[in-house]
Amino acid sequence: LGINVAAIASLFPDLARQPWPVVIIGNRWQWDDQCRRLGVASFFLERIANLRSPHTTGTPYFYDCGSIPQKSATELSERERGQAAVAALDALQQIPSTTLAVLTCPIDKHACYEAGFKYPGQTEFFENLWNGRATMLLAGKRLRTGLVTNHVAVGQVAQAITTQLIVSKGQQMRRGLSQVFGITDPRIAVCALNPHCGERGAFGDEESRVIAP
Repeated sequence: LGINVAAIASLFPDLARQPWPVVIIGNRWQWDDQCRRLGVASFFLERIANLRSPHTTGTPYFYDCGSIPQKSATELSERERGQAAVAALDALQQIPSTTLAVLTCPIDKHACYEAGFKYPGQTEFFENLWNGRATMLLAGKRLRTGLVTNHVAVGQVAQAITTQLIVSKGQQMRRGLSQVFGITDPRIAVCALNPHCGERGAFGDEESRVIAP
């Protein structure tokens, strides 16, 4: 069973109570098949032909992007699984500018690469889609952690960070905390890169040379 279907299906009661239309994007055959396996009803999800059509608030819709064979998820090849995720992401090019938010589920990146996905991850996909820089934010109830780098190998992080990048990410994070989370005056702390903040160069000098400024 796909974890994405299980996670979204658990939100069914809340989806119908939202004051705005909610659209689920994916492969409808897979959705119905996996909902049956989970014992969750999916019959009330109205199909839509494109992502600009829903108007009724509080109604969950489903946009079927098809693209893979109609067989159990466990029988799909790695490339076919990737095709399902890539098709759902590609469909987002249709979304209107008035869209409030896009919620994505985890993807198998290697399977997506096999299907022709050209980005390291979804963060970079959205940067290209919306023509701007994005900050990946891990959000809890009291602590939100913004990442300066996205999908970069640990061994390449030191070379990837710059003072300008840290500042721009911090500014973007501050706007997000204010506009999205409603925090009037957010407190932002910048983490060190090396153990013990480098101990004045004993374990690296990125703190004094790049981060502190």
